[in-house]
Amino acid sequence: RTQFDQLHDHKPEAVIMIMHDPSGEKLLINREFRLAMGEFIYNFPAGLVDDGEDLDTSAARELREETGLKLVRIDEWMKESYSAEGICDEMGVVCVGVAEGEPVPSPDPEEEILAAWYTKEEVRELLQKERFSGRTQLYAYMWAKE
Repeated sequence: RTQFDQLHDHKPEAVIMIMHDPSGEKLLINREFRLAMGEFIYNFPAGLVDDGEDLDTSAARELREETGLKLVRIDEWMKESYSAEGICDEMGVVCVGVAEGEPVPSPDPEEEILAAWYTKEEVRELLQKERFSGRTQLYAYMWAKE
């Protein structure tokens, strides 16, 4: 295999979940401490795909692990995209769907994650006050401006 093939011919390593509540009136966003930035940022639940795991299973597992929520359905999978194209070739795949329940803090002692449901008004306020990951910021802005 060539280096080009190695960079481009691999499966996504991560799943990213854009989840709405069953009413469609709220968006799920995590507040998570990111060591590389040394601060909390707002982002969508995401995680690595385990060996032998299909994407649907991975999304449901990661959502439950990070937020305690139940995945109701996935409405759409997007084509894989690069997570940090400036520094690595890691690819993730985004799904959009519906989850239900009340979020709980991640029980993983290595993760400081607090998920919450936000209305459009609350998202607009967060966007003015808090730091976001780029992907989450863009989607949240488009969703909340409607």
